[in-house]
Amino acid sequence: MSLRIYKHSNRQTPWEGFGYNQWGFARESDGNTFKPWSDDLWKTTTERILAIKPSLVRLPVIRDWFNKDDDGNNLPIGTYNWDSKYMQAYFKIMDLYKE
Repeated sequence: MSLRIYKHSNRQTPWEGFGYNQWGFARESDGNTFKPWSDDLWKTTTERILAIKPSLVRLPVIRDWFNKDDDGNNLPIGTYNWDSKYMQAYFKIMDLYKE
């Protein structure tokens, strides 16, 4: 695969660089089950992110992460739980990208 950018093209959007998707927490080996970061996995993930230094990162958020109580029950509409384990893991990875 090759990418050609012609000097005299009418391209209006500036090049932002390459990036990737990043979930805010770890996953089990099945790829679907979310889990908290273990110390070893967090260390490996941190090293990789700091080495790659991506230009763009997409961090999806799922409503259940901030719209349930600690027991997994739905909260009323307009009520949010920013302290859930999922949101805390999400904020942790966001803080890493600030570095």
